Amino acid sequence: MIINFFTNFCQSASAIKCPIVSSPRFLGTFQPTKDEFIKSPNISFCSSKGTDFYDNNALQFFNDTKDLKSMEPVCDEFINVLPENAEVLDAGCGSGRDSKYFMSKGLSVTAIDGSKELCELASENIGQEVLNLNYNQIPPSPKYDGIWACAALVHSSDEEMHQSINCMANALKDGGILQTNFKLGDKTIIDGKNRVQRYFNEQTLEKLFNEHPNLEIEKTWVTEDVLKRPDNDWLNVILRKKLSED
Repeated sequence: MIINFFTNFCQSASAIKCPIVSSPRFLGTFQPTKDEFIKSPNISFCSSKGTDFYDNNALQFFNDTKDLKSMEPVCDEFINVLPENAEVLDAGCGSGRDSKYFMSKGLSVTAIDGSKELCELASENIGQEVLNLNYNQIPPSPKYDGIWACAALVHSSDEEMHQSINCMANALKDGGILQTNFKLGDKTIIDGKNRVQRYFNEQTLEKLFNEHPNLEIEKTWVTEDVLKRPDNDWLNVILRKKLSED
């Protein structure tokens, strides 16, 4: 069912603002605690229905995704454009599968997820705390060499998506990398599990990131769905944060 997302699904959502406030720079391999992340008191997420799904189905999702080795080639695309011993944020880490892989490759990883239940499972999986946070709670201080946002935005409204991208871009160092992906297509649907699903093709993806001039698309490519679901190819994108003029 293709829908008008704003009129049928998000009528009650308030504006989401990425807080532009001072925050500490985290150094070395120190892992920030939840209290050291910026919190907005007025968060209203249309995608909370997506979070509810993951809370209610956390163990099943965890078991289905934690050992998917077929994601490693996509992870390697990210690793290959990062500096050695890079500081990375896994935004929407799910089972912690990719965080664990990045850590095995020598990267320093901070992992966050909006689902409290998944955070608990993922923390055990990767051996460090996964912070139960949403994307607009990421501090704007440019700390990260890379942000990995695998399927992180597929349940977002346009407003949420742009706010999340802004917050991620603010947290990247100049020249830093953002890698994310979307389902391949050109539609917005509510799936059978009551989740929003956003589909993009190369044209709509370019239009999306044209509104974020500090990020430049470096590469796009299509991969098959690792869970082997039919008609679920993924459009992957690597973006680089432009160097500030000053």
